[in-house]
Amino acid sequence: MQYIRTIFSFLLLFSLFPTLYAQNKAIGQWSVYLPQTNATSLAITPNKLYVSTDYYLYELNRADNSVRPFSGLDGLSELGVAHLAYNSNTEALVIAYKSANFDVLRNGKITNYPDILRSNIPGAKNINHLLPHENKVYISCSFGIVVFNIATGQFEDTYVIGPNGSNIRIFQTAINDTYIVAATENGLYRAELSNTNLAFFSNWQSLNNTLPITGADVKHIMHYQNKFYAVIAGTLYQTTNFVDWEPVYADAAWCIKSAEVVGNKIVICEWLNNCTNNAPATGRVVVLNPDNTYAIFQKWNLYRPVKAAPDEWGNVWAADAFRSLVFMGENFSEQIIPEGPYATNVFGISVFDNKVWVASGGINYSNWNKQFLELGFNVYQNGDWQSYGAHNTEQLNNVTDILQIEKATVPNKVFIAAYGSGLLEFDGANFTRYDSLNSTLQTTIGDPNNYRISGLATDAAGNLWVTNYGAPKPLSVRTPQGQWRAFTPPFIPFDPPNPLHQIVIDDFNQKWIVAHKTGIMVYNHGADIENTADDKAVLLKSGVGQGALPSSEVTCLAKDNNGAIWVGTSKGIGVFYCPSLIFTTGCDAIRPFVNVTGFGAYLLETEVVRAIVVDGANRKWIGTENGLWLMSADGSAPVQYFTTSNSPLLSNFITALALDGQTGELYIGTDRGLVSYRTNATDGAAAQTGNISVFPNPVRPGYEGDIAVQGLGANANVKITDISGNLMFEATANGGTVIWNGQDYNGKKAASGVYLIFAAGGNDVNYADVAKLMIVR
Repeated sequence: MQYIRTIFSFLLLFSLFPTLYAQNKAIGQWSVYLPQTNATSLAITPNKLYVSTDYYLYELNRADNSVRPFSGLDGLSELGVAHLAYNSNTEALVIAYKSANFDVLRNGKITNYPDILRSNIPGAKNINHLLPHENKVYISCSFGIVVFNIATGQFEDTYVIGPNGSNIRIFQTAINDTYIVAATENGLYRAELSNTNLAFFSNWQSLNNTLPITGADVKHIMHYQNKFYAVIAGTLYQTTNFVDWEPVYADAAWCIKSAEVVGNKIVICEWLNNCTNNAPATGRVVVLNPDNTYAIFQKWNLYRPVKAAPDEWGNVWAADAFRSLVFMGENFSEQIIPEGPYATNVFGISVFDNKVWVASGGINYSNWNKQFLELGFNVYQNGDWQSYGAHNTEQLNNVTDILQIEKATVPNKVFIAAYGSGLLEFDGANFTRYDSLNSTLQTTIGDPNNYRISGLATDAAGNLWVTNYGAPKPLSVRTPQGQWRAFTPPFIPFDPPNPLHQIVIDDFNQKWIVAHKTGIMVYNHGADIENTADDKAVLLKSGVGQGALPSSEVTCLAKDNNGAIWVGTSKGIGVFYCPSLIFTTGCDAIRPFVNVTGFGAYLLETEVVRAIVVDGANRKWIGTENGLWLMSADGSAPVQYFTTSNSPLLSNFITALALDGQTGELYIGTDRGLVSYRTNATDGAAAQTGNISVFPNPVRPGYEGDIAVQGLGANANVKITDISGNLMFEATANGGTVIWNGQDYNGKKAASGVYLIFAAGGNDVNYADVAKLMIVR
């Protein structure tokens, strides 16, 4: 966990989320991995605390301090929660999004109410504040006030109260037994709550002439202890008649970000000097008591409080725009950040050593220019995230645009491609940087201050191959002994020239390297790296006899289980089935043809392909700018297609893919964050017995999902029989996995008992193994 106070109750969380970790996930299970750092709001209930972030929200159980994250998997409608409010009358959590979409969490169920989002109201449709009152919530919007009845699930009315019925921004509302008062961009407005036509603007009265400061800015209004409180020109005033205003609290050095009535107190969040996020980060919380005395909570780890709530013991919970959640008392302050990556940026993903490595840099896809992102990288293992970047690692200050992470041949070390900062070596604690001073790496032509390291790959001999985008010698190699050598393949004109990035090494030790908008350079260093006399290089592009690529704008590469090279381009897929012939007779790409219901087309010919990964069954997962495809091994038949409309994908723009061959977990990077999907294929096991695992096992009463059998020999034939030898199921494994729905050939559920699983053959004719499964109905 990434927080100081140990609040995570592992056993409870595990019981709530039995599929949290990859080895326990059901086939077809999704997971979402988003930062939980940037809080946007907070709501406290008698037993729980809810904190929203720039992405989703999480729940803190105040009884046992366990944390439960909520995401689209739990029914949340979208990313970007702006405001939370708890209505105690209906025991409902109201969730407002930055888009003006609207959810209600009640009785364990999330219901979406998109009426404001879908309305044809002209101009902006932002939600600025939520005021629970009786069974309703009054929604302050950029155009007026919307009244929603939580008990009935109905929007009851909309009040447009500007001059002559015009739209004006409503910042906050307050209600007592007689009046509803609105803080607006035009000052304070008041109406009698009993009026049956509050939608008519003339029933609202401007109070600007009665304010203590004429024309002053008013963004916060509250009703508290039979008085109305308003923040006017940075000072908190109280009044009983809107004529006599008495100042209660002010500090000219601080800007009031929010002011709310929580429980029986007014809680004010303040930022030093001004209320902009890019200012120096110093914040505090002021808690005003019924007698107008107040306590100030200003702690070392409180940066940008946006909303806060006191508890029964005088402590304060604060949602922080930089630090997620801070829990404070008179003599302590503790930071709480649920597990998650530091950033949503995903350019590259690597899986090795039971860890997922996520590179959070970026480039401009059109010209491969830098994005200057100092977000570093994230490492995920067994449910825990560790982040490394300029925000927490001094050695990564000014290291920008990390694009790829490659396993080193030395245990516990990795190499990191930083697009602008050189090559980094990381041993888990320290970073070593390689540039022109200690390697053959060079700065970019026309940009002498940047080392654009754009691709990494390790060959069978342990040599690390490095592409040096835009350098005079754009390809370097580092031997396992630490020696460096640079190569000058055929010059490729561009701006800058030699625009090489992703590297894939084929079964013949040839380097296939993407040349931005130019094609693919295939490089063969011959029998000896030191001897350049036998080096060969060729540029493959569109055109018969020249490579026959669908487009010379190549975007990604992958080698499949049979040694073929799959190429993603701006116009679909091309496949090289003859890489051994590249430097002899030549080899052109084949474009897979898909024939569905009588209509045929080249595979994804209208799509920009961004990533390709091959699973244990040699099927191709293909990420495009319009969703994720699973294709058959030869690419001729679609198996699955995922978009935001039929899955928890955060976006249809896929940026990166990586597969954990042992578990079948597919990690999917999008331009809005990272998710994963438990596929039904794994890498085939070595030909030995005792490797089979079955889950769930036993199958308990009430379980309706699939049964996964893993650890099989590659593409083995699998038979499942009852104890008497009656055949229930037979299939060929997807790599090392086969899925059984628990039914016999007649579609009847298997009865309680012990079942035998026999696996044999496949890629290894001598392979054979057996396992047992118990079913309890």
